[in-house]
Amino acid sequence: MLDRILDEFRAISGMPPVIARNAGILISSPNAQVYYHADLPGQSLWQIRGVKRVYVYPPVAPFLTPEKIEGIILSGVEVNMEYAPWYDDYAVVADLQPGEMMHWPLHSPHRVDNHDCLNVSLTTEYWTDPIRRTVMMNCGNAVLRSKLGITPRSDAITGPGFWAKAALQAGVKRAGLLSKGRTASRPITFRLDPARPGALIDTPQNAG
Repeated sequence: MLDRILDEFRAISGMPPVIARNAGILISSPNAQVYYHADLPGQSLWQIRGVKRVYVYPPVAPFLTPEKIEGIILSGVEVNMEYAPWYDDYAVVADLQPGEMMHWPLHSPHRVDNHDCLNVSLTTEYWTDPIRRTVMMNCGNAVLRSKLGITPRSDAITGPGFWAKAALQAGVKRAGLLSKGRTASRPITFRLDPARPGALIDTPQNAG
């Protein structure tokens, strides 16, 4: 089914061949929220049951900056992005009904508010070669900016400059530096006792 969806996308839009794809089912509570964030791969959201209000923001400053997307790549955390209520004035807002779907430009920030009902949705994500190169470029820029103190001046995904960044980010990944930063960005704040479901073993305040 996912392959058929992406084949139809390609037929309509002329998008490049898909080199990787994934899908997942989201079951969420009434009035649940997904905070302001951006995703690295291409994204679509399909509503099966219930109603979601989806806010999609332009993938340009101040809603999205190079530093913000680089922060997502370095930390592996999408929801640490700065948000201000006035951003909503510039958002595309839709109440997604069962049988409807939304698709948005690459890296567009978005957030979701469930209506007062159980929600079931399908998320689809995909990678094309241009998307993969864009993430490699942003990762290289993130290393230059955060590790070497150099302000990147290009977002090209072709040419010698791009390939130098591709090699740089590949070396950082192989050295394990990226995974170390992501682990530090996701500290363990509690542990559950497997023998007593829902019971805490310890927290940072009482551990050790």
